[in-house]
Amino acid sequence: MPPEDGRKDGVAQCVGCGFECRLGPCGFSGEQMFLEGKTWDKKIGCPYLRQVGIQWRCGMYLDAGPELKQRMEEVMGIGQGCSASLFNSDREAMILRLRSLSASSKTSFETSSAKT
Repeated sequence: MPPEDGRKDGVAQCVGCGFECRLGPCGFSGEQMFLEGKTWDKKIGCPYLRQVGIQWRCGMYLDAGPELKQRMEEVMGIGQGCSASLFNSDREAMILRLRSLSASSKTSFETSSAKT
């Protein structure tokens, strides 16, 4: 669960809102779309964007082997934080969803603990 403003050590952390992946293809997805003959979907964005739980993640990264993952981390900054944290309503909505989920899981835990 991200802190109140979704930041850690002054850097906006990725909350899995998928915002950047809906703006336009990155170098990795652009090349892969070309190779596979896929096209950009204006409604959902990147064809490799995958929902994991309530968050959005890069399907190419999830399926990549260790060497490609490392390259993607270095080139795209995966794991380094959010580069679109200002005026990003998708990010703000995801932070609210994560807080709500966190609060409901605490309530469920506290209720089940009280019964035992």
